[in-house]
Amino acid sequence: MTQQRVVVLGAGYGGLTCLLALAKRLKHSGVELVLVNKHEYHQFITELHKPAAGSADCEYIRIPLGQIVSRRRVRLVKATVDRIDIENRKLIFEDGNELAYDKLVVGVGSVPEYFGIPGMQEHALTLRSLNCARTIHEHIEYQLASSKVVKTEQERQACRTFVIGGAGLTGVEMAGELAETLPRLCRRYDIDPADVQVYNVEAVPEIMRDFETDLARRVARDLERKGVQLITGVPIMEVTADFIALKDGRVIPTRTVIWSGGVRANDLLERSGFPVGARGRAKVDQGMRSPASPDVYVIGDCAEAVDPKTGKPAAPTAHNAIDQGLVAARNIISDLTGGPRAAFHPVDLGAVASLGESFAVGYVGRFKLVGRPASVMKEMIELKWIWSLGGIRMVLLRLPRLFHLIKVALRRKAPYRPLIGPACRSGA
Repeated sequence: MTQQRVVVLGAGYGGLTCLLALAKRLKHSGVELVLVNKHEYHQFITELHKPAAGSADCEYIRIPLGQIVSRRRVRLVKATVDRIDIENRKLIFEDGNELAYDKLVVGVGSVPEYFGIPGMQEHALTLRSLNCARTIHEHIEYQLASSKVVKTEQERQACRTFVIGGAGLTGVEMAGELAETLPRLCRRYDIDPADVQVYNVEAVPEIMRDFETDLARRVARDLERKGVQLITGVPIMEVTADFIALKDGRVIPTRTVIWSGGVRANDLLERSGFPVGARGRAKVDQGMRSPASPDVYVIGDCAEAVDPKTGKPAAPTAHNAIDQGLVAARNIISDLTGGPRAAFHPVDLGAVASLGESFAVGYVGRFKLVGRPASVMKEMIELKWIWSLGGIRMVLLRLPRLFHLIKVALRRKAPYRPLIGPACRSGA
């Protein structure tokens, strides 16, 4: 019998969870494990707003894959897949090379959904990767510097106005983080913070629809205290290099639009002939297996895993991706060695939204957290994930950050004064 090869495509939350579970359970089985990823590191997608705003170094939110997986047990392949040949069971890379598989786990994540808004794809920046976060921060600094040398007041205003499109979890985190870091950047470029504006624009009347209303209201109040101008119930109709146009007729001069208004599955799946559902997400059964092939499992943001209780697709969250990775791993082990199969059942354990270093909101089960304790809780969630990747060795590298947050949480709370935008100009 030839050696079986299991390929995991994508080193996100679901892919790494699946790979580590397979490596542990198939340690002495002789099965070859291969991880294919376009980068040589794992990135914390849920933390991208921090380096984008400039409050954390890029190195803080990535871990080299060589520190997570044993190269003696797992072969790492740095490559971008152009197509999955389902019939012949192989991956075809952009450089023309190929890689055969016996079992395949696809966790290639999502890409921005632009909803056909004119100019959005051409002119907006997105928070989809570490490189995107780095680009956003460099762009913000460039605009602040450019505002000192432009010739007209309208150009100056456009350089100093920052728009975040979408007020879901990612959008409000980006707005809150940016509002906290802009005053420091203003000092660097000798700019009056009162001349800088941050908008968070949401097409529907409510922000953070996955959170309870009272928590969403706390988020809105904190954003407004920080000087963020929250616009809800008004869609963006057009984006250009110098302004955005809203449905109510308003035109906001800006050279910076950060889009977080929605995602769809990576088009690799549809392009490769997988049956897909809403927003291009690949259809799967309860065991995360694709109907296109009994040898292919799809997990994470690119999978349409239906919750049997509600009949609706599970939310594309990191927690669901992790659970789906475990289900896929158990079922591949069942395919190879026998035993019972597993089924995915979404469980909402909670979520935390951080709006800068000093304020966050969230819920864990029936318990709600607001303020600095929620900030510490978010860091604890990250530490739990890091523990699953590398144990105490990797956790120790993050402890200084946790100690800092605990120190901030215990510090006596000072009166809050907005540092940017109209609230500052009005003397609030």
